[in-house]
Amino acid sequence: MRALLDRLSARLTALNVPHRLELVPHSPDQNHAALALMERIGRLDRPVVICCDWHLDPESSARLETLHRSGDARVLLVSHDYVHSTLPAVTYQQAGVGSDVARHCLAAGYRRLLFLAPFRSAWSDARAEGILSAARHAGVPVHIEPSVVAPNENSHYQDAANAQDQRLRRALERCLKAWPDADDEFTALIGCTDRVALAVRGIRPDLRVGLAGFDDDGTSARHEMTSARPPADELALRAGEFAARLWRGQTIPTLTELPWDLVVRGSTRRAAASTGVRAQPPTRRLAPSTHPSDVFPTCPPVVLIGWGEHAHLSVDTRAHGERLTRIVRTLTSALAREHLELALLPIDFTGGPEAIRERMERAARRVIRGGAKVVIIQDLQLDAAADGLLTAEHVVGNLDIVHCLCSSVPTEHPVVMHDQGAAGALAAAHCLRQHYRRLLFLAPFASRWSEERGLAARRALLLASAGLSTLLITPEVPELDHAGFANLDRDTRQKIVAQAFDTGCARLTEMVGQATPPAVIAANDDVALLLHAELTARGLRSGIDVGLVGFDDSPEAAVADLTSLVPPLDSMGTEVARIVIRLLAGGSVPRRTCLPWTIATRLSSVQAPPA
Repeated sequence: MRALLDRLSARLTALNVPHRLELVPHSPDQNHAALALMERIGRLDRPVVICCDWHLDPESSARLETLHRSGDARVLLVSHDYVHSTLPAVTYQQAGVGSDVARHCLAAGYRRLLFLAPFRSAWSDARAEGILSAARHAGVPVHIEPSVVAPNENSHYQDAANAQDQRLRRALERCLKAWPDADDEFTALIGCTDRVALAVRGIRPDLRVGLAGFDDDGTSARHEMTSARPPADELALRAGEFAARLWRGQTIPTLTELPWDLVVRGSTRRAAASTGVRAQPPTRRLAPSTHPSDVFPTCPPVVLIGWGEHAHLSVDTRAHGERLTRIVRTLTSALAREHLELALLPIDFTGGPEAIRERMERAARRVIRGGAKVVIIQDLQLDAAADGLLTAEHVVGNLDIVHCLCSSVPTEHPVVMHDQGAAGALAAAHCLRQHYRRLLFLAPFASRWSEERGLAARRALLLASAGLSTLLITPEVPELDHAGFANLDRDTRQKIVAQAFDTGCARLTEMVGQATPPAVIAANDDVALLLHAELTARGLRSGIDVGLVGFDDSPEAAVADLTSLVPPLDSMGTEVARIVIRLLAGGSVPRRTCLPWTIATRLSSVQAPPA
């Protein structure tokens, strides 16, 4: 951690940002020291607080999140490890590097993968998830050796050497027993760290498996072992940049995950031809097509594949399409300032699945034949064939791929997305500031993004109120998905929303009584406006009898005086442009960037403080 602090301090000095370092010692009374530091921070005037590799205890974490959500401090977490927090953070991409190492082993011709982690930690679990995802995508068998100690207890480094050795021996024995035919030259063993991988070589020098690890700590180079190198310098540079932006009162992404570099050495080099497995996708271009729509002889270096005509879709979906269009306008303007042109390839979603799949494949072929350098995929999940075409070009270095997403979708390419969880936490914090103590999160449909918003709102409420407030998610199990709900007529949707509201209020009253008016955080503005209409029909007033908050800040929300969370549309276009420019210049880019929402406070959620 000292090296990280030194790099960060040098970066802040170079940016002329005044700063002071305070260390919380690793000792039995570190929790007391952490809380004392929180108290000092709380007395300062909106300080910028950078927590470097600080594994907070629950009480300190709750205090820090409360300071951040209330606006009394601006917080940035900087960590080498996996970060699970709604606070802004810069960290390493752990799942992505696991996927990178696994794909390298598969490209080198290995037919089986073993991942060995004789202890548990959040970052080793994330690496295991990446390896598992890459192996399943390639259709090869993989074995993940589970923990032999308590979950999330990284005791490997604290134990005596003989205890470490015994734990690793037992884990390796279980691994080979579970997979007896794994000891051959077609198997790659990936250790969760370099130390684990090299210890395997010391315990069983007769193993013929390929070997790879993580951290590139110096010993891997001496033993000619393939290893992933963490972006330590980039972590400090990016943290310094974000700290300077916070100091100036600017917004920053809520999560930036930096990519690792893979250093390939002799431990995984082998002749792929002898395995019968293709080591790399073909480098040749696809044969020309005679289809007139495939004619795309040349194109700008940057192409965006996104939504096409959406006028025939539901009102809610059309509004989403308009938000995507605004992102494209900002992106186009940002690229134009660097004298870069953006070509648009819209996907028409009319017709059946086969027609849509054919259009996606055609768009992928046009991008490849047009000579594009970077393709941006905006809020789409491409079919397997189209994704395979683009990924093959990416692997051989002909194409860079960037995803621009409004919700979380698993991808191995750099992605810029809205932070749905942070938006939910911000909505809950707003309701607390307005003195609401009984909250409903109303989501009458199932979707990944609404679930992220609801769970984060509940967590933020628990942290900030220490259990003095209650948030109930209603209904517990929605019967419809978002598309099914959005395609219903307005009256039917309003009835579903009213029923969910009544059921939730009844349960809330059973739990905590009726001392104060409830506040409803609706899954989006469409649901909030439907509930607003229902409340008006019942003679109830939003902001007086019931607090009401939505998401997306639609024009209709402003007309109805509805408090709404504002998506980061302009900053998303700017951030995607920044990544594209760095890719074209040959620089490294974050694997995942999550952008924060803001809140437009209106009368629907402004409650007078209790007397």
